Amino acid sequence: MESRRNPLLLIIAAGLFWSFAYPAASLAAASEAANDVRILIDISGSMKRNDPNNLRAPALRLLTGLLPNGSRAGVWTYGQEVNMLVPHGAVNQPWKDRAQQAAAKISSTGLYTNIEDALVKASQDWQSADPASQRSLIMLTDGFVDISKDTALNAASRHRIVNEILPRLHDANVKIHTVALSKEADHALLRQLAAASDGWYEQVDNADALQRVFLRMFEKATKPDSLPIKDNTVQVDASIEEMTLVVFRDAEIPIELIAPGNKTYNAVAPPASARWHSDAGYDLITLNKPEPGEWRIRGTQDSDNRVMVVTNLKVRVTGLPNNLSIDDAPYYFVQLTQDGTVINQKAFLDLVKISLRQRDQSGQLKESPLLDDGQTPDIAAGDGTFSYRFGKSLGEGRYELALMADGTTFQREQRQVVNVYSQPAAASVSPHSEGGGRYILTVIPHAGLIDTQTMQVTAVITGPDGNTTETALAQNGPAEWRREITVDDGAGRSRAEFTVQGMRPDGKPIMKKLEVISFGADGVQIVSPPAAPAAEPAAAPIAEAQVEDRHVAAVAETHTAEPIDWLTVVWQTLAINAVLIVAGFFAYKRWRRMQRPPVVTLEATEP
Repeated sequence: MESRRNPLLLIIAAGLFWSFAYPAASLAAASEAANDVRILIDISGSMKRNDPNNLRAPALRLLTGLLPNGSRAGVWTYGQEVNMLVPHGAVNQPWKDRAQQAAAKISSTGLYTNIEDALVKASQDWQSADPASQRSLIMLTDGFVDISKDTALNAASRHRIVNEILPRLHDANVKIHTVALSKEADHALLRQLAAASDGWYEQVDNADALQRVFLRMFEKATKPDSLPIKDNTVQVDASIEEMTLVVFRDAEIPIELIAPGNKTYNAVAPPASARWHSDAGYDLITLNKPEPGEWRIRGTQDSDNRVMVVTNLKVRVTGLPNNLSIDDAPYYFVQLTQDGTVINQKAFLDLVKISLRQRDQSGQLKESPLLDDGQTPDIAAGDGTFSYRFGKSLGEGRYELALMADGTTFQREQRQVVNVYSQPAAASVSPHSEGGGRYILTVIPHAGLIDTQTMQVTAVITGPDGNTTETALAQNGPAEWRREITVDDGAGRSRAEFTVQGMRPDGKPIMKKLEVISFGADGVQIVSPPAAPAAEPAAAPIAEAQVEDRHVAAVAETHTAEPIDWLTVVWQTLAINAVLIVAGFFAYKRWRRMQRPPVVTLEATEP
């Protein structure tokens, strides 16, 4: 027990101290590293069915067209072989032009889906972490790992991805964003790649959504500065060096831009020195040194439209994790910077209003102010850091967060999408490729919601006759718990009920029931969603079930784990909390005084 307890207490202590140091540290780190984005596009033959209109091409043109100059990027396609579609290098206009032309070569002719080789070739120079680089890998696929007709070779390839490639990419600080363009994709693998790297996973059932998904992936990878769009109008200030508009539209409706002074532009007659690209479902328009004033978009109105800018007057925001628990109440901090220096002059900040808009999946909107007044949750008044804390009222689901800064003479916006979960992990059941009543049980933790070093998973299987057996899932890679079972699926349907327990990253014990899944020869379906949150008891050690059932037989070695002394962990956690809350508060306030940034004069910030 001792060998397990000490690392956990160190993690708890580090996590609690980091919660005090996190605001300024995360704000500073988020905007300093240069972007390096690698894009992997599946061209296997199944794409003829899942993307019959080859909408991967315009989606790729949108993504590569948005990448900021000065970043680095490359594009690879993969089927049986892996091809470098756009060589990795510095992003500039020639690189973007080459990417626009190369997108036309995307096809659906690959015989297999060699995900392993694609990951290896695209990341071969990412062998260790680089603080000067913000690394992102975006992968689109519609299938499973498929390198051969031999299922054993496919299983071995998947094993290498999970146990060799993924740990290397994690250690190199690569965020892996995965897009599944099919219900038949290996969602467990794609979820694990994203979860283990704090990336983003998304399933798309229709290729028509690819462009908007790639837009979100771009925002995840690069965190661009944006201007808010209100009633199809945009306020442009004189600090804007470059402005790029993404305007989604119906195919038949042309887009027009109305510049200050009511001059009208379109794709046929664009502004001087502008680049105007019209594609399937969107226009991508870039203007150098746009005229200050009010610009209007005519012809469409869409909540996914964006206006991204290059400017020296930026908004720097807390990088929230992709996944939050409904029990979390995280802090959110914002600073305005000019030429990289935080603006903290009172005369300037008094003119600034900052708010956070939260939009849930139903479209319901909530707007909350952020203040720099020294009142909780703000740490210190007038230091240029505006503060907010999320309440525990966030329900389960996806939220789009839009940070709005209005300084009278300028406006800024930054967007982020986060998932809020009631449970720390997601369960699935999938048929084995060899059939015969064999199924694979999988549980993938949501990144950051449970300490994977303490996580244990059990499943209770109920056969068609009502008999039950309990089995433990074994850890398979950094973020996957897995078990193969065999059932008599010709006799009817079976059910799997999953339980996860372990510790949260903050040291609190957790025990949760996950989805109840029904499965059989006629398919797999979720019978009930995860159980509603309840008071969490001190979790008992998981004992390996000894129940035998003639309808269910585990096809892997039984997984055992050393029991955790939860009572000891809990009281030690409480003691550490008491010490660190006091010490951390005063240490952080002292750190803030020492790190106070230089003042930027109001005159220097005026357009």
